[in-house]
Amino acid sequence: MGLLVSHLFSFLFNYILQKEYIQVNVSDLMIAPYKRVFIQQFVIIIGAFLLMAFNSPTVFVFLLVLLKIVVDGYSHLKSHQKLQAQSEE
Repeated sequence: MGLLVSHLFSFLFNYILQKEYIQVNVSDLMIAPYKRVFIQQFVIIIGAFLLMAFNSPTVFVFLLVLLKIVVDGYSHLKSHQKLQAQSEE
């Protein structure tokens, strides 16, 4: 539920109200899913090593969720800072 609310807020505030749809490049939109898939596969591989190291699914899931939150937050902020810098030029 938190993820849904976060993405809905971001869509309405950033994309609609801040008019990011005007600044977005089509080629960037086409490449965006591939970046996410690469990161997803990388995290799965790292997660498998963590699972083997700790031998506990609970620790693995906790670290995976924590890592996902950090990476998503960083990516979200970075993408919006990039768009704001482009709009100020």
